[in-house]
Amino acid sequence: MASRLFRQFSKTLESGVVTLYANIPIGASGAVGTLVSSKNQGIYSVVKDATGKYIINFGTSASAIDTYTRLLDVTGSALLTTASNVSTIQASADDADTGSITILTLDDTGAAAHPDNGAVLLVTIRLKNSSVR
Repeated sequence: MASRLFRQFSKTLESGVVTLYANIPIGASGAVGTLVSSKNQGIYSVVKDATGKYIINFGTSASAIDTYTRLLDVTGSALLTTASNVSTIQASADDADTGSITILTLDDTGAAAHPDNGAVLLVTIRLKNSSVR
């Protein structure tokens, strides 16, 4: 489990709910730009794995990984001044117990798509940081 100081009192029946916010800049061909640490607290890297497929790694570095009991929810949108070719951001793999999750960016037909060059993916990730029921 992640051993960090999190804010208290989320008012939920789940114990130890943690919310992380990702701000992922996108370059040409869906490449991940440089993450700003103050906009990605609790996230040390995002790696493009394939077209429209990104692995989000939790922690402060590769040697300081945060692990969680399970993934509760992922929501996201593409921030862009024009209409985005990404209509859906969804979770596709829950590896929170080893320190990462995988998300997909999909177009309006449901096919994997590169986000537009210059877009920023805004992703909210809710995780469980407790084994207490």
